[in-house]
Amino acid sequence: MDNNFKILQNGNSKLKNMLVYSHTPIKGCLDCSTCFNTCYAVKSYKQYPSVKKAWDRNLDLARNDISEFITKTTLELLKTKKTVVRIHSSGDFISQEYVEAWYLIAREFPLIKFYTYTKSYNRFNFSNLESLSNVNIILSFIGDKLNYGDFAHCNDLVTNHGAFLCPSTNRGEGVTCGNGCDYCFTNKNVCFLIH
Repeated sequence: MDNNFKILQNGNSKLKNMLVYSHTPIKGCLDCSTCFNTCYAVKSYKQYPSVKKAWDRNLDLARNDISEFITKTTLELLKTKKTVVRIHSSGDFISQEYVEAWYLIAREFPLIKFYTYTKSYNRFNFSNLESLSNVNIILSFIGDKLNYGDFAHCNDLVTNHGAFLCPSTNRGEGVTCGNGCDYCFTNKNVCFLIH
């Protein structure tokens, strides 16, 4: 395995003020039956060979050498000036060992905010990770509904379930994660228009 690759990437135009961790969509998600047909990450994975290579490497490392995963991620965070990490722009939690790896990483960086979305909340014990004040875990279901969809779906989540509609997907221009909105860094009940 190439040891020079980076695990964490700079975010895209919507996530530009943070670092992002991603791994392979579908294969790196244990509960994707409700969303694999609309998964936005699959498009990038298929369209860009460098993205596919990076995300596959990350998943391989997370599955097969968790100690090296922790070490490499920690070393990258020691060198950054970014103060926010999004865990899983693509992918999800894949094992209890992997959940604990993120706990060990986040515990070492109390001044960095980590946030993530998951459909695997009922599969693993997140109590250690959730005990950290710099970590926010957002469930990908609000009630029994996915936290993204068309306008009617999101309007239902906002009206009937008290969800907060992500302004970046709603208004677009001028609002990005960490620039005009940081709701996901500390709050749970958020929904997104399909984009």
